[in-house]
Amino acid sequence: MPAVQLDRSLYPIIIVRAEHKVFIDSDVEDYLNTMEKLYTEEEGNGIVVIYDLSLMKLITSEHRKKVGEWLEKVRPKIEKAVKGVCYIQTSPLHGLVLKGIFTVSKPSWNTKVVKNLDDGIKWAKELLG
Repeated sequence: MPAVQLDRSLYPIIIVRAEHKVFIDSDVEDYLNTMEKLYTEEEGNGIVVIYDLSLMKLITSEHRKKVGEWLEKVRPKIEKAVKGVCYIQTSPLHGLVLKGIFTVSKPSWNTKVVKNLDDGIKWAKELLG
């Protein structure tokens, strides 16, 4: 089973759902490859990506480092592809961690952390106008 599933039923809103609670090395690779392909395909389209991370537990520090390095590499593709990125996080601790990351390293695209999918879709629709 892939690490993430892409739901394009509300396009240009794309929902990324984690399929596992804990990501192993191969899941992280699958996730990064899937997302880089998405951002490459969607360059110039102004999509909104909603990450439903509510199933996941925190990833390891090694995986966070790998994701951070990947993010720096693909940042130009993300900037060209998205209007915004939303994160669904039901855990107050995980939500606080994400908000802290965005305070320290603010992406050039719009970001939002919400507690449920309905709030994420509402934000995405408002962003798309």
